[in-house]
Amino acid sequence: MPFAISIESLSKQYGSVQALKNLSFHVNEGKCVGLLGPNGAGKSTAIKILTGQMQPSSGTVKILGINPVQNPKAIHQLIGYIPDRQSIYNELTVTQNIEIFRQIYKKPKERTKQIIQQMELTDKAKTKGKKLSRGLKQRLLIARILVCTPKVIFLDEPTTGLDPDSTDFVCQALKELKEKGVTLFLTTHLMSLAEKLCDYIILLNKGEKQEEGTLPELQKRYRDPQMKVGFVEEGKQKTITIPFNQNFLEELAKIKKEREIIFINTDKPRLEDIFIQLVRGKK
Repeated sequence: MPFAISIESLSKQYGSVQALKNLSFHVNEGKCVGLLGPNGAGKSTAIKILTGQMQPSSGTVKILGINPVQNPKAIHQLIGYIPDRQSIYNELTVTQNIEIFRQIYKKPKERTKQIIQQMELTDKAKTKGKKLSRGLKQRLLIARILVCTPKVIFLDEPTTGLDPDSTDFVCQALKELKEKGVTLFLTTHLMSLAEKLCDYIILLNKGEKQEEGTLPELQKRYRDPQMKVGFVEEGKQKTITIPFNQNFLEELAKIKKEREIIFINTDKPRLEDIFIQLVRGKK
């Protein structure tokens, strides 16, 4: 079985600018990979090549075993793409927006109603796109993609500008897609979203892969495990951090002897911390 996404030694040159340099990785079906990095890291360039919008300078890319550069029409039947800009048809209703895509991809008529219900847009079905909130517009973008039943979805900053409730709705919708076997390719500056969705993370900087791995692997690589210990002292709750090493139990015993311990939690670095260390060249 081919990988859902396969990239080998991918490079892209814009004149004297190296947008991507020897990028390689593979993604299994039904997984979410996060391509993360600062502005100008090469994330959007990678998506454009993977979706057949741009040719690489060198290297190969395949989606479900198909080369998108050589076979863009075949690829477009298999993928969905949600750009960072909300490009919906403002003068058309929610239903009409979705119907256009259903007809292009020749899906059954009942598919539109199913997707409207799934994305909780039933009470907005007759509302024009220009009258929707930003959060509802994003739901509509996802709905238009889902009506085509894609096997791989590319998400370029899918929650930019959304409030916490809308962000959570989008996150849960994407989780459900992944559970159904849809492969997700995510770029985002919202590290909390990447932590919730991504099975594998690639950290990109200036066109080059700097780090990759699962979140636990990256957390371990960037800092030894630590434990947060909460206790009561003089009637007030306090917290200290202890390295989780061979002396941990000894240190914990000292605290317990003098204070009332109320909690012990693992303290792991956030993905945001790792991201900042990468950008600033610190480890």
